Amino acid sequence: MRHRPLDGNAGVPQLLEHGLEVADAVVDHRLLVQPPEVLGLGRELRPDQRLTSRRAEHGPVPVLDVEAEMLRVPGREHRRVARTQEDTADTGDTLHRPEPYDALAPCAQVQLFHYHLVTSRVREVEARYIGKLAFDLVARHGRIGEDLTSYEPGIAWHELDAMGFKLRLTELEKGAVNVVVQPGQWPTPRVDHLGFVLDEDEFELAIGRAEQSELRVQEHGGRRTFVSTNAGYRLELHPPREWIDELLAQGDELRLSELHLKADDPTGKAKALAAILDVDRDGDSVEVGETVVCFVRGGPQGRPELYGELFV
Repeated sequence: MRHRPLDGNAGVPQLLEHGLEVADAVVDHRLLVQPPEVLGLGRELRPDQRLTSRRAEHGPVPVLDVEAEMLRVPGREHRRVARTQEDTADTGDTLHRPEPYDALAPCAQVQLFHYHLVTSRVREVEARYIGKLAFDLVARHGRIGEDLTSYEPGIAWHELDAMGFKLRLTELEKGAVNVVVQPGQWPTPRVDHLGFVLDEDEFELAIGRAEQSELRVQEHGGRRTFVSTNAGYRLELHPPREWIDELLAQGDELRLSELHLKADDPTGKAKALAAILDVDRDGDSVEVGETVVCFVRGGPQGRPELYGELFV
């Protein structure tokens, strides 16, 4: 995602220079009570890189180190998706871009390219993505007094604080992955929604399945469509769009292979995701395009907690 009203903070990449090798980028920021794990696969990573991945056939690898325990991300050769329940936080997510376009090259049927996190530790989570995973800060969106405003990279937090800036969203991006972080009540980041791009036919079918299941469907000015899963989290669905194609085209730099979410009802959340998108589910994991979303037991009710990420 290029600068659609989104946030960004840039940082220096710290990933290893190996082809498609699993290298763990260990983050030791005191981010979470139960830290998410992050597994980085590197190849001359730059601040702008994205990696491609598929579950590797090895056991769990510790990735993110936080105050309490280190969580592990199970390994395997695919990617899947999982979900939760609870209706949103929509404070004007950043994924607002131009309307659909006449695609020159057809996109994959379904791809996960975005996730929206809510946490009380926004600055620490932002620092983790920038400093440890070499994500770029796209922009920070918020307000000063009654005026809405956005700041791109180059302005430090202490300068924003001095101006009385109140953050609404911070947006980060690298390769084919876009992450938005929003202030909220939970120390451990929770997922408000997952963002997908679908080809025209799949988009219409997904909306139809949601309506048949009497799930709430909200259109936001033709820019994006939200679908409630009734499982604690939402889906943000997009038909083909040029800016998303541009983002996905950078998947050779960095790509999300697996997203692990801690939930109270992993199977229920996985079923909800698979049903709306009409994709394969394997127990508590859902395979969506090149990404596998895995729901892990032991999480809270409602929005699932971010537990681990596997990038390639």
